[in-house]
Amino acid sequence: MKKTVKIIGILVGVLVIAVAGVLAYVSLALPNVGEAQDMVIEPTPVRVARGEYIANHVAVCMDCHSTRDYTLYSAPLVPGTLGKGGELFNQQMGFPGSFTSKNITPSGIGDWTDGEIYRAITTGVSRDGHAFFPVMPYPYYRNMNEEDAKSVVAYLRTLKPIEFQPEASKPDFPFNFILNTIPQKAEPLPCPTPTTNWPQASTSLQWPAAWNAIPPPSGGRLWRRKNSPVEGNLPCLWVPSTHPILRLTKKPG
Repeated sequence: MKKTVKIIGILVGVLVIAVAGVLAYVSLALPNVGEAQDMVIEPTPVRVARGEYIANHVAVCMDCHSTRDYTLYSAPLVPGTLGKGGELFNQQMGFPGSFTSKNITPSGIGDWTDGEIYRAITTGVSRDGHAFFPVMPYPYYRNMNEEDAKSVVAYLRTLKPIEFQPEASKPDFPFNFILNTIPQKAEPLPCPTPTTNWPQASTSLQWPAAWNAIPPPSGGRLWRRKNSPVEGNLPCLWVPSTHPILRLTKKPG
């Protein structure tokens, strides 16, 4: 009997040590997406305009990083709060913790490097190395075309500074460990050009109406502006083939 208890005690001890080791690894070694790139993004007028379009109408960054008036239909953005942050996603809404959107105006991220902002968008990892909750859909943004992501960075630099410090996000246990396993290294995809000879997709987004969808070689859908007159000057966004939006936008017939 004593021998059995001793064996059970040893097994429990080994299990506890193993679990502690896994938790320590996840907590200390992850997320592992690499250092922020050393980049300086030139804020050309074309790039800023491109970033403004993406941030407001495609990736819709501003929908969560601004104050919204929920007393009005469609909860429009409150004027003067663009990029302020403070939108709350908590347990009452079904989230595993309390998550607050960050201030992405120059007052909030003005001392971040371009590479740190680029990494945050495309991998979901903050300047200090902690992982963001994927209510910001960075698992999709990791495939955003590099020029599109750089354009968003250039646009964010032009926002009006707003002095506001949102509350820190607090994931619940055990999601505080799980969260670190979500970020992955960015794998930007190329934008199609007007001369790209790919077959037309069997599905097409009706929003935004000025965009076409074509299937890139790796699957999913790559969106680009219709009738683009200048190669590389207009944005595109890759949507994985598993994204639910593609199931809602089949062409008639």
